[in-house]
Amino acid sequence: MSYTSYMDVCLSDHKPVAADFVVETRRLEVDKLFIILDGISSVVRKLYDDSLGWPNVVLSAKEIDFGRIFYSTGEIKEIALTNNGEGAAFYRFVSPSETSPLCPRWLTISPEYGLILPGESAAVRFKVMVDNSTASRFNRGLYELSDTLILHIAGGQDYFLPIFGQYQRTCFANELTWLSRLPAPIRKVDMRSDKMRKEDSAPREVVRILDWLMDKGAAQERTSLFLNDGNMKTVQAIREVSSLKPPVLAVNRYRKQQCLDTGDPFPVDGDSLCSSMARTLLEFMRSLPEPIIPWGFHSECANVGDRAAAFEIMERLPRSIASVWLSIISFLSFVAGDDVDHAVKLADKFAPVLLRNDPAGSPQSWISPIAKRQFILYFMQ
Repeated sequence: MSYTSYMDVCLSDHKPVAADFVVETRRLEVDKLFIILDGISSVVRKLYDDSLGWPNVVLSAKEIDFGRIFYSTGEIKEIALTNNGEGAAFYRFVSPSETSPLCPRWLTISPEYGLILPGESAAVRFKVMVDNSTASRFNRGLYELSDTLILHIAGGQDYFLPIFGQYQRTCFANELTWLSRLPAPIRKVDMRSDKMRKEDSAPREVVRILDWLMDKGAAQERTSLFLNDGNMKTVQAIREVSSLKPPVLAVNRYRKQQCLDTGDPFPVDGDSLCSSMARTLLEFMRSLPEPIIPWGFHSECANVGDRAAAFEIMERLPRSIASVWLSIISFLSFVAGDDVDHAVKLADKFAPVLLRNDPAGSPQSWISPIAKRQFILYFMQ
């Protein structure tokens, strides 16, 4: 009936279009459908020997709401399956079709199947984890944290179990070229209407971290910055922070990531946050879908013979990526000062992060640690 396009929307190279159609379709009366299905089920049951007994499984919840879900923070919910019938109940979660997976990549079910005797119950756990493999699509609004699971009971009815939550977008696990074009901190951007800016500088999140470290961290902890990972229990508490009740040791790290996502000011207590802020930069770089030096350039980086050749590679990268690289390397040079040994230690620390191996490639194609270190040192000279 009509067709139009929206030329003022610049979130993608492909302009969105809209059209109106007139479609004839069959109307499905759901209430009558279930009445018919119940009648058919009763007839089928009578075809079997009543002495066998039938399972009657009851779920403790009809849906699972995970609430707010944060990047790299697993959330677990549990439901109980109770067999109130006379026969044993075998249950399993099934795929909606032969070609589709049992559940999305961000969800795990444990156990996926089991046997429940009459009068007994079984617990099923559901864990939601948005990690580096899925976060980028959630951050761009391409995925929704929502799915419907199918629980099949042998000899009984099937249950449809909705699972959903509200994912909180993060600056972590995104392509740098995309992140640099956001007009505001990611949690404040409306992906449907806000226009992307021109890609010409480093993402604001990287700039904020480096500015903070330059202002409050480098002078106090220059010799240990990036090299001291701290107590492992503290690191674990930071890694496993909960959005509802964050451990005391993890509060500052949790707030910093929130500050990066929302644009809010960092906490004021600078001295105690230096190692945590430095770790935040490393974790940010580790979360990138592809390392800051793309995998296609790694073989050239391994064969670079001097500083001029190293800078020539940098000139061929997108401006935002080159800006991030030079900003980080410049700060590392400032931290190392004239101490050559310290510069080598920093290069060794950042080499596996900035030049991360391609997990899909063969080990023979990976750059040696020495070549990675040398490539970084060319820029720190």
